[in-house]
Amino acid sequence: MIALLASFIGSKIDQPEVKRFLETIPNLKASTQELTANGTTAIEYLLTSPSHGFQLRHHPSGAIESIFLMGEGKEGFSVYPFPLQTDLSFSAKRADVEATFGVPDWSKSVSKIGIFGLVGECIRYDFQSHFVHFQFNATTNQLEQVTLFER
Repeated sequence: MIALLASFIGSKIDQPEVKRFLETIPNLKASTQELTANGTTAIEYLLTSPSHGFQLRHHPSGAIESIFLMGEGKEGFSVYPFPLQTDLSFSAKRADVEATFGVPDWSKSVSKIGIFGLVGECIRYDFQSHFVHFQFNATTNQLEQVTLFER
């Protein structure tokens, strides 16, 4: 599934193969979110299904920027119920992800980050057109979020 979703990064949400996939995600809702940082305001365009652990962010043009797959309870989401890869689910630990994807291109240990508090270990794989980022729970060390995003 990760490979399929990665192929959507940069594609438009109205492309037939993307539309077919999005139709498999129940309760998908479009929304916008206004973000302000350093005096600059930006609008995020989102397709979200909290009940199915899925969120997609896209450009105003419809081009997909990033896809978020959530573990149970991450940011109030239910777990993404579909397989991530063969034999890889949200019960995975770092060793399981590395057994599937190999040695990561980047990693970060558990750390405390301001308003977010304790943030679990993260690893990232760099591909030609995209990145795949895995974040683990700081307490259980289980996978809690997978993010695919444009390079």
